[in-house]
Amino acid sequence: MRPDRPALLTLSGVRVRAGDAVLLDDVDLDVRQGEVLVVVGPNGAGKSTLVSVLAGDRAPDAGQAAWTGTPLGAVRPAELARLRAVLLQENQVSFPFRVVDVVRMGRAPWQGATARARATGDGPGGDGPGSDGTGSDGTGSHGPGSHSPGHHGSGSHSPGRDLDDDAVVARALEAADVAGLAERRYPTLSGGEKARTSFARLLAQDTTVLLLDEPTAALDVRHTEHVLHHARRHATDGGAVVVVLHDLALAAAWADRVLVLDGGRVAALGAPAEVLTAELLSRVYEYPVDVLPHPVTGGLLVLPRYAGGLHAQPGAQPGAQPGAQPAPESGNKSFAPPALAAVRPAQTPTEDHA
Repeated sequence: MRPDRPALLTLSGVRVRAGDAVLLDDVDLDVRQGEVLVVVGPNGAGKSTLVSVLAGDRAPDAGQAAWTGTPLGAVRPAELARLRAVLLQENQVSFPFRVVDVVRMGRAPWQGATARARATGDGPGGDGPGSDGTGSDGTGSHGPGSHSPGHHGSGSHSPGRDLDDDAVVARALEAADVAGLAERRYPTLSGGEKARTSFARLLAQDTTVLLLDEPTAALDVRHTEHVLHHARRHATDGGAVVVVLHDLALAAAWADRVLVLDGGRVAALGAPAEVLTAELLSRVYEYPVDVLPHPVTGGLLVLPRYAGGLHAQPGAQPGAQPGAQPAPESGNKSFAPPALAAVRPAQTPTEDHA
C-alpha cells in the first residue's frame, strides 16, 4: 500500500459512551484506499464499536466520522449502503431463505440505480453511487460517492455497476465457496457455511469499503485463508478493508496496517512489524505473547505463551523473552506451568514388544 493513497473513511477525536462506560476515547483513524487495516485488541477494547462508527451505524458522542470529508451523518442511508458493506459477528436470518436468495439480498442497494440505468441505457451510478450523480447533499458529483475503485482507475470495475445482478451473485457465490450450497436453506447450514454465505452477500453488495467484524471466527483454516485472500484482492483492486481479528498471526500475515485498541483508546497504529511486538502485546493482553520469525516464510509469527500441556518445560516461566511481561495471576492461582514430573512418562518398550 502506498502512503499517498487517499483516505476514504476518517475518524477525528471520536468518543463513544454507553452510560458511564467509555467505549471509544479520542480515536483518530484514517482508512486508506488500497489497504487492509486489521483491528486487534482484547475483549471489550472497543473493536465492534469502532466498526459501527466507521459504518455510520452509530454516531459518536464527540468527534466526527466522515467519508472523504463528508460527515457520515450527512450521507443518505441508501447511498451509504452503496459505499460500504458491513459483516457483523452474528448474522441472523429469520426465514428459511435459500443461500442464493440471501446472497442476492446484497444487491438491494443497487436496485434503483440499476433500474434507472436500464431505462436510460447508461451505466448505473453516474459519477457517484446514485444514478443522478449527486453527492449526499444533492449538490454535485464531488460528494462521498465520487471515491470508488473505478473512479480512481485502480480497480477492475466500479462498485455495483454490473447490470446483470445474476452475474454478480454468481461471482459472489463462487468467491465465497458456497456455489454448491446455493439451493440449501440457510437455517440448515453449519456455522462456517453461514459465515461464508454472509460473506458472499457482502461481496454481492459490491461496495468500495468492506467492514468485517471477526469474519473468520467460525471458519476452518482453508476458508479463513480464502476470505482474507478475497479481502486482499478487494484492496488491491482499489477498495479498502477494515477487518477485526482475534488471531494475531493472521493480523501479522495479512495487514498493511494494524490498529491495536486497548480500553477504547489507540494503543498503537502502524505496519505489523512496528506494532506487533512482544512487549506491547503482552501488556495490552495482560498475558505473555511471543513474536518470532516464521521458520519457513520468515514473516512474523505471533503466539501466546501457553503455560500448560504435555510440552511444558520444567521451571519455564512465561514472559522469559526480553520485553515480554510476566504471566498475570488470577487470585492465588499462577499461570506457571506444571512440573514435568506430573506428566505420566512414556512407556519404555519391553523385549516382547520391541
